[in-house]
Amino acid sequence: MKYLLEVKDLKKDYEIRKGIFKRRETVHAVKNISFKIHRGQIVGLAGESGSGKTTVAKIITKIEAPTCGSVQFNGVRIDNIKEREFLKYRTDIQMIFQNPFASMNPKLKLKTSLLEAPVINKLYLKKEAQDRLINFMKEFGLKPEILKRFPGEVSGGELQRLSIIRALSVNPKFLIADEIVSALDVPVQIRILKLLKKLQKNYKLSILFISHDLSVIKNIADRVVILKNGNIVEENLTEKIFLNPEHEYTRQLVNSVPSLNGLCRNR
Repeated sequence: MKYLLEVKDLKKDYEIRKGIFKRRETVHAVKNISFKIHRGQIVGLAGESGSGKTTVAKIITKIEAPTCGSVQFNGVRIDNIKEREFLKYRTDIQMIFQNPFASMNPKLKLKTSLLEAPVINKLYLKKEAQDRLINFMKEFGLKPEILKRFPGEVSGGELQRLSIIRALSVNPKFLIADEIVSALDVPVQIRILKLLKKLQKNYKLSILFISHDLSVIKNIADRVVILKNGNIVEENLTEKIFLNPEHEYTRQLVNSVPSLNGLCRNR
């Protein structure tokens, strides 16, 4: 089966200067990791803070370049993507961040922010983009009236759902969700996780769901990749990770998982 995304032997080093003499030191943030994601699959990338999760996301989205290794998207190495094709790549892969307030322009009304990408990229005429936006608002349980507000005038849960809608507005094939529910209350977490599962089913979306919290990943991912100190220590189907973890670090994470009630996983 063809993979939508394939990460192969990925490595990322950073050079930093330490001490009063500013000695140069190399930090190995990501160490030769490989994993694959099928079309319509949700893969959880789990690990504690500093394990390399966000670095992987930045490389996939071409925010940063790897030291070595490769990322293939839809059968094409992303370092071979020509400048004229780059806009389509950035449209096909959308990233949703942990802090929605930082990702929205505080000086623009929400409607303007959400219509900007599909209209500027000429994916839809303005009327079509507006109709799609209203349909998404209904699907996400949001009242259209809030589009008249500024980002600071809505709740964090509402704004995170709007961030997801903005990502969907350009018809992506792949979503990267980086700690998008970690700062939210459990009821709001559950609602957003259910929405992502619905999107996976309805739009055949592939999702890389990044979190330090295995209780969240347990309730959404089809497969889990466990990252520690830039290395993959274990990768398996979600059920197998939780029923029979093989690596000691994975066992520690699994044993510390609290219950996240209210989300039914349909397998």
